[in-house]
Amino acid sequence: MSRRIKYSLRAIEEQIAILEYIVQKFGNSKANEVFQKMNQTLELIAKNPEMYPESKRSSGLRKCVFSLQTSIYYRTKDEEIEVITLRPNRIDPKKFKI
Repeated sequence: MSRRIKYSLRAIEEQIAILEYIVQKFGNSKANEVFQKMNQTLELIAKNPEMYPESKRSSGLRKCVFSLQTSIYYRTKDEEIEVITLRPNRIDPKKFKI
């Protein structure tokens, strides 16, 4: 059974910022491609929430390395997957709060 996907406000803002950056640097078609790939990845997570490892930083939080540049942090709940944040992989994890 597939769980519903819910975004935190922070994750929505970060997704918009990522896609705007891609539009500016690489164009609309690349941004659309990344958006579709992100949705496909989240659909897979919704079907199998344990497919990615738990974060070492926070209990109950899982980390999906979406691309070389970005990781998706999410929590699983009874009926939903909550996307917490989309973080750049080049930033030291100790420098941001989850």
